[in-house]
Amino acid sequence: MQTLTIILPCYKPPNSWNEIFKQNNQLVLQKFSDIQLSILVVDDGSQDNDLKNTLEYLQKENSNFRFIGYPENQGKGYALRKGVSAVTSDYYIITDIDFPYTTASIAAILETL
Repeated sequence: MQTLTIILPCYKPPNSWNEIFKQNNQLVLQKFSDIQLSILVVDDGSQDNDLKNTLEYLQKENSNFRFIGYPENQGKGYALRKGVSAVTSDYYIITDIDFPYTTASIAAILETL
């Protein structure tokens, strides 16, 4: 079975990001039921305790979700490199925490890969 990780860099996300994540996670899991999908959030040095608590909760509630982070903000490029280096999947797709791409566009990228 092929594996795919969606990498989401995160620093000061919008207030509704966790609801957007939950909706998109369900859509992506349904669309890609024939592959092993995981989602990796890279916390780019956020000092927001609510964010950290939410990430921990999501990790407990979603077997396909995990997060990594570090204490100081290093910028989006660093977060992306950190995420990519943590992935062992066959494929990975990078997007943003607010899922600006549709499930169909992610599917098109995966088909191209």
